[in-house]
Amino acid sequence: MEVWFPIISVSLAVIDSVGTESSLEIRRLSEKAAQLKYYAKSIKGSIYVRDRRKQC
Repeated sequence: MEVWFPIISVSLAVIDSVGTESSLEIRRLSEKAAQLKYYAKSIKGSIYVRDRRKQC
């Protein structure tokens, strides 16, 4: 019986950064990217996830 094992998978996180200028905003973007990456890695195979949360 032949078993297939994927060699590589891609997890991509997409975040809107329009109007981001201060270091505090860049830090928040980094935190959001880390959260999305963690979520994307929890899903099997190649995937992209996009931040759909409302901006406050």
